[in-house]
Amino acid sequence: MKLRRILALVALALPLLAACNDDSTGSGEASIPGTYTLRTVQGKKLPVTVPSGTGADVTITSGATTLQPNETYTLQLTFRTTEGTVVKTETYTEQGTYILNLDYDRITFVRSPSDSYPASIGDGKMVVDEEGLAFVYRK
Repeated sequence: MKLRRILALVALALPLLAACNDDSTGSGEASIPGTYTLRTVQGKKLPVTVPSGTGADVTITSGATTLQPNETYTLQLTFRTTEGTVVKTETYTEQGTYILNLDYDRITFVRSPSDSYPASIGDGKMVVDEEGLAFVYRK
């Protein structure tokens, strides 16, 4: 009788133990930190020329966003500007914090208390809609 009770308790506990399993390959919070490399802008592979609004041609040549486990991030975009015959290569760097909402596969990047922007995240992919452009990053 005692053995049946133990087996019944084990049978009841197994699903609970499986639910507590920390699977770092899923889309849980533990799998989010890391470096995401910019792959496409508006569906086009890098390098890609984007509207600048200044008359200069701006071509994004590379980019990456690193998400730290302490909910801080660093973004770097390297781009080339061409205005007439003058060509410059520059790197834009941005740092801030991020807020995860994994119930909706969303992340919010916070540059400052009054400046933030959303993105979708999950399965090693992050999509940022910024300035009307879709930036797709892969881990």
